[in-house]
Amino acid sequence: MATLQAVIDQIQDEIGALSGIRAAPHEPPESMSAYPFAVAFVKSGNWTLGKPAGCMTGLHDIVVELHIARKDLARDYAAAMAYAKSVPNAIGSAWLVDVTMTSLDAIGSIAYEFGPMSWAGIDTIGWRWTIRDVKTIDAFS
Repeated sequence: MATLQAVIDQIQDEIGALSGIRAAPHEPPESMSAYPFAVAFVKSGNWTLGKPAGCMTGLHDIVVELHIARKDLARDYAAAMAYAKSVPNAIGSAWLVDVTMTSLDAIGSIAYEFGPMSWAGIDTIGWRWTIRDVKTIDAFS
């Protein structure tokens, strides 16, 4: 059993290991100077109490954003498109194939959006994946 933050940490570790990613901090930073970078955070979720006994089961939506600084749209677009499948593949592979992502019990689906973004007032382009129904089981503490 692991914490919700442990799930986010493992997601960031997998994304941070991808070629070209310069930063993937465990907590969202106030600002960032290294691009491309990824951030992950909880968007929403719910807890079911007492199932299984003595535990709470969570279903969470976790957002992963990949930011590429905007300088030259054609070049930045091409750089961003290189991550279209590599981020979901890294998450899926770590969970299902390598079985290194042990902090979660299930993943429902991964939705995505692509387009203009910003971080700390800096225009970026990139991806916003929502990992839906991430299941965790935690003992009451």
